[in-house]
Amino acid sequence: MEIKSSCLVIADISGYTRFVMLHTTSLLHAETIITDLLEAVIAQSEHPLTIAKLEGDAVFLYATVEGDQRVATRNVLKQVTEFFDAFRTKERALIGCNTCGCPACRSIDKLHLKAVLHYGDVVIKKVGQFLELAGENVILVHRLLKNSITIKNYILMTDTYYQLSGGLEGERVESRTENAEGMGDVSVKVYYLREKIPLPAPAPARIPEPGTESTILYERMNDYAYRRLSGLEPRRKFSSLPDTKLTRLSRLDYAIGRLIPQIIATLSRVFAKKH
Repeated sequence: MEIKSSCLVIADISGYTRFVMLHTTSLLHAETIITDLLEAVIAQSEHPLTIAKLEGDAVFLYATVEGDQRVATRNVLKQVTEFFDAFRTKERALIGCNTCGCPACRSIDKLHLKAVLHYGDVVIKKVGQFLELAGENVILVHRLLKNSITIKNYILMTDTYYQLSGGLEGERVESRTENAEGMGDVSVKVYYLREKIPLPAPAPARIPEPGTESTILYERMNDYAYRRLSGLEPRRKFSSLPDTKLTRLSRLDYAIGRLIPQIIATLSRVFAKKH
């Protein structure tokens, strides 16, 4: 066990409403979509950022700092801004695939990313083959995820992190106070990252053409769903999705939800060719 000064980052995806999750198809597709988006964010991270833990629809990362704190915090902040670019790029790609008309697939444009950054000492201990982070600063960065901010996409950093990094150059910053449950009021800085190019509106779902990115997503969604429904794939703890127990009825619900649109689309094609 050792104590290290570290940059702490949590990137969290949310935006699905409980209405979207009423049906098995939507729930399972939402899990796939969030996983894809989170993987796109994680792929953008590089040294010195290290994944501490996957937390369902969020990822907790850290970077220990041995040298210049200002350089380290600026480098990490730069990576975090790139998370948002990766998130939006993947989000556009998923919308463009357009393989399903379920509420989850039709609401991809409602998903958003937020990031919380803090700097401080953490306890790093080895548990089996893994490293685990603990301490007051780890608790604080998690508590700040639950805040009073209503804007969708943003970067929140504690004043400690802001003073070291200098914040985002050329971007408007808001100073505010957030209450961290059980830890009192915390002074923070917030950057609201607005979409430069509007996301495309969802188009009518279509059966994907063979060999396309849409087909790959379509097959991956089905594969994940059947593994979840058969109990071969354990459910990750998504904080924004209900922890619904899947039953035999769920399997029937999913099969119907996937087959009916395919049958309608196929019949429509046949009818169109005849006329």
